[in-house]
Amino acid sequence: MTPITSSLPRLRPAPVDAHEHGWRVESRHATSEGWVLYVRCGVCRTLRVDRQTSAALPPMAVSAELRPLSR
Repeated sequence: MTPITSSLPRLRPAPVDAHEHGWRVESRHATSEGWVLYVRCGVCRTLRVDRQTSAALPPMAVSAELRPLSR
């Protein structure tokens, strides 16, 4: 039996000085404290999770930046 983790993408921490990311929202979910946003850089495909507590405020990162490993 193949472990379920084998279908998940392999990720590594993104280099800090790679480039200025252009974040795009891939999905968002309402919570009791606002929205959780799953964002991806359109250039290098780095992933991050953000939180937005109000429509009047910009999202804030709540996770490290993770980049898919090259194949």
